[in-house]
Amino acid sequence: MSASAHRTRGEGKPFRIRDGLWVALPLYLGLFLYVLVFHRGFAVMGVKNPELSRITEQYFTWAILRFQGQVLLAYLFCGVLMGIFCGAFTKLARDLLRPSLSRNSAFLFCLFLVAILHLAFQMMSLAHYPQLYAEFYYDRGGFWQWFQLLCTDTLNPESIRWFLRVVLIVFHILLFTRIGRAIRDRRRAKLALAGAALLVLALAGFFAGRGDRTSASSVEPPVAPTKNKGPNLLVISADSIRPDHLGFGGSRRDTSPALDRLAQEGVVFEQAYAQLPRTFPSWLSFLTGEYPFQHGITTMFPSVKSRQKNFVTLASILRDQGWRTGVISDFAGDVFSRIEIGFQDVSAPDFNFEVLTEMRGLEIHTPLLPYIANRPGRRVFPVLKEFAALADPKLLQGDVHQQLEEYARQDRFFLLVFFSATHFPYAPAYPYYRIYTDPAYRGPYKYFKPNRINVEEKVTTKDEEQVRELFDGAIRATDDAIAEILADLKRLDLAENTIVVFTADHGENLYEHEYGMGHGEHLRGRYSLQIPWLIYDPRERFPVSRVKGRVRSVDFAPTLLALLGQEPIHNVPGQNLLPRLQGRAEDTDLPVYAETGLWFIDTGEGFFQKLRLPYPDVTFICKFEPYFHSEIVLRREYDAYTETAKHRTLIQGGWKVIYVPLREGVRWELYHLAPDPEEREDLAEREPQKLLEMQTALLDLLRTRPGWQIANGYFLSMVEP
Repeated sequence: MSASAHRTRGEGKPFRIRDGLWVALPLYLGLFLYVLVFHRGFAVMGVKNPELSRITEQYFTWAILRFQGQVLLAYLFCGVLMGIFCGAFTKLARDLLRPSLSRNSAFLFCLFLVAILHLAFQMMSLAHYPQLYAEFYYDRGGFWQWFQLLCTDTLNPESIRWFLRVVLIVFHILLFTRIGRAIRDRRRAKLALAGAALLVLALAGFFAGRGDRTSASSVEPPVAPTKNKGPNLLVISADSIRPDHLGFGGSRRDTSPALDRLAQEGVVFEQAYAQLPRTFPSWLSFLTGEYPFQHGITTMFPSVKSRQKNFVTLASILRDQGWRTGVISDFAGDVFSRIEIGFQDVSAPDFNFEVLTEMRGLEIHTPLLPYIANRPGRRVFPVLKEFAALADPKLLQGDVHQQLEEYARQDRFFLLVFFSATHFPYAPAYPYYRIYTDPAYRGPYKYFKPNRINVEEKVTTKDEEQVRELFDGAIRATDDAIAEILADLKRLDLAENTIVVFTADHGENLYEHEYGMGHGEHLRGRYSLQIPWLIYDPRERFPVSRVKGRVRSVDFAPTLLALLGQEPIHNVPGQNLLPRLQGRAEDTDLPVYAETGLWFIDTGEGFFQKLRLPYPDVTFICKFEPYFHSEIVLRREYDAYTETAKHRTLIQGGWKVIYVPLREGVRWELYHLAPDPEEREDLAEREPQKLLEMQTALLDLLRTRPGWQIANGYFLSMVEP
């Protein structure tokens, strides 16, 4: 065969870079359509209900279509980038290595390259955020489970990232070889050199990219002095953290080295308690100094009216006195976007029915998640901040890094940082889901504890231990992010004039005794009520390093206002604890009041399901407000009843009493905490005099709430909270 004939067959129809688009775009479009056809489902708080489907179809059809259009554009954008890269790679490889390769074979090679690279991105994301994919891989068993285990237990994100680096290195070798030939041929030399420079920068960026964390140790040297004068207040919090799982609280694991160092320099409150172990009501008590029945936010779904009060809070007082105030959070902090309590800058996800539809509409798109499960992706799809399986402290720490750089130019600031990784489903990213867990574990909680609250689960001893180890992994991930935040304070020359506080909104039950897992359903035990609380003030070395007496979350705002030299909030039960820190007041126990939240479901094996006034699950007692941002709120007809149904407790003088209203009457439980800290022996019948004393104290406290009355032993809510 002649050379001309050979060129005609091999080179007459050259493979062009844009031909890669014809390979990649149909593939990514096919992935989008596959997901729409085969992955469906919808629930709220883990509870499915036909009413949800009706609401979705009636109010959100066009919103869903619009959002899926946005998702489709994201697929196509990824397809364009992949197509251009693979098309260029194929063209370079064909021109330099196999010029005789037919055009059809070049198309097949390009298709293979697209598939391999997409698979690599998928595997890397599977290894980094396995919780995002467990429903579609691990939970299905068989090959799919094996594939996810291969990514997480045999491989890791870094090993897969090196494969991608090798591909990029080969691409650049081909590219520079092609540029060299072009220069030697003196054709389009300037264009070739410009392209080479851009790609060198791209290569440097690829090798430099090591995830989404913005590390103070990897950025520019300390900045020049700013105008910030302070004192500043930085409150760092993590949802559901228990003090006994932190190093300074007695943990046997090295879960919190950064916080332990901070605790050595500050003051630790050894017995701090939350007033309602649910996020929304608890933060209002922290910031107002009031009990939930006083400030009126008593559920996770408060009415619009109850949220439109003029709240006097720590944030609003500091704002009015010249502090710049802000809050940064991910999914558990969506409460801050639903209420005005004095924060000028709110970086927290929204929570409403439309957001729920977007969440499900995005989490099913597992082929797209590897490209958007990062900080740039969260800017394109803000709903990703609401993903419990993507509550990576590294991502939130990057947001805090940017905010601190801005606040360093403010005269003084109050910043609240609220991490969600320690809230169930306890979904720490790589490597934190591996550092404490048993690699041989193959149960349902391999990577996280799914929120299956409408499913009765048989939890084994190994399952319980796995959940605790995941919880500790999430704590360590959060602590490492906190270490970077503290390093940022030093880099920005803010460390010497910024008070740092660490706490949690509530604790967590982790299968101790019959307490189950979670928070807010009952008041037995200390685990869901007790919280860590430490204060570090670089301006003053307090003579007291440990406060042993019981204190409350309502004491938080009065104490911090006193530290900052501000006037107290008047007529609130919260007390200023600064005299204790300074050694000027006796370290005694304060009376602790607490109450339960809503019960999200009306079935289950938990003891509290048998010890309660019944009402339907959350999908029936809540509604959404179509004319107020599609917000989900408690139905007004259930306000008084759910308030009446709450369990309530008082801890005072070493004793704890629990009020439990039932259909047949009120049940009272009484525990003596000194000899029985685990609350295993109910003394209500054996100690009638002490029971009467504690009952009287609790009821006297509750009578301070106007509009309530006692009838037949029940504490009845007669007006809207």
